[in-house]
Amino acid sequence: MSNDIGKFIEFVVDLVRENNIFYNTDIEAHYYFLNGGCFDLYKIVHHYFKNCRCMIRKDLNHCAIEYQGKLYDVNGIIEDPQNFFLARKEDFEYMERNFGLQIEELNPEQIKNEIDECRIEGILY
Repeated sequence: MSNDIGKFIEFVVDLVRENNIFYNTDIEAHYYFLNGGCFDLYKIVHHYFKNCRCMIRKDLNHCAIEYQGKLYDVNGIIEDPQNFFLARKEDFEYMERNFGLQIEELNPEQIKNEIDECRIEGILY
């Protein structure tokens, strides 16, 4: 089993990038996961890496993924983890309401389905 969450995040971004036509959007994958889609990225990663935790930046404008003592987002390891805190119930509610680009074709469930179709289960868990 691989626990390289950074490589998995790269895989997710590449998968979304390769399927932009399928998802029927002009939004670039990296832009999406940095500008509203960060919570979606967390939900996707958490589906496969159950031990990861959602961290939210103190200004409430970005969330990241904590895994094995390191913080990640679409750019890889975050160098300023002190600017994040563990998301609480009300933070999850806030992110559900305010994060995301509301692109119907580009949602965590659709992306998880695409990942599952790649049949990489042995690598993830």
